[in-house]
Amino acid sequence: MIDNINNKANIVSRKNASAGNIMEQLLQYIASSGIKPGSMLPSERELSKTLKISRLPLRETLAQLKLMGFVKSNKGSGTRLSEIDTKTLFSLMSTIMSTQDQLDLMELLQARRIWEIPVAKYAAFYREQEDIMQLENILKSMRKYLGWHEKFMCMEMEFRCSLARSSKNHIINIIMEFLLSLSKETRKFLPDDIEYRKAALNFYAKIFEAVKMKDAEQAGRFMEKHIDNIQERILGVFNRVIKKRRRRNSRETEESYEMAHL
Repeated sequence: MIDNINNKANIVSRKNASAGNIMEQLLQYIASSGIKPGSMLPSERELSKTLKISRLPLRETLAQLKLMGFVKSNKGSGTRLSEIDTKTLFSLMSTIMSTQDQLDLMELLQARRIWEIPVAKYAAFYREQEDIMQLENILKSMRKYLGWHEKFMCMEMEFRCSLARSSKNHIINIIMEFLLSLSKETRKFLPDDIEYRKAALNFYAKIFEAVKMKDAEQAGRFMEKHIDNIQERILGVFNRVIKKRRRRNSRETEESYEMAHL
């Protein structure tokens, strides 16, 4: 019986691996063929022949891509490559990671340190006057909404996104969108604190001035100090939670001891 269960598990595992390989193969073909959003994909028969994939698993893979929003199709009109909204895609990915317990605050901070410090430097180096005007307007909104947590956090993320756009690098923009999506998922683990918002606003104002003056080193330095400040805040929250749990456990131990000696 155990052998039968193991055999079934191996079959399922092979099927999952096979489905993943077909999807990867199909996506690589789409990318290498230069098929653009809105363009038609070859017919199932052509794809099956070109990729040497049976029609049924190919059809199942196309159905999965349709559910994911990568392609769209209507009966009798073929399959077209969709225009992907990266923000929506990253938001979905970060939500899935959150449900799978794959989000770690300290790892996210480490990623921000690796990525956003150089982004601030690039922004200072490549920014244009229109970028300065946009960053300045976002800072004004952050000051306006200092007492409104949700609105302030939206403006903070917009500031970070605007910094990435100032770098004039499309790949930097895309990766920043993913980091911002992850930040939204982890924000709920931290309590609302206006003092944090004041400190963040102060750092962003300094980053803005450095970017405005095209001082890349200063922009990177202030971004690093801002991330240090966030890390201290997170560690402070963790330490308070640990102390609270220890006090509660201590009280429970004392109560158990008293009950045992009644």
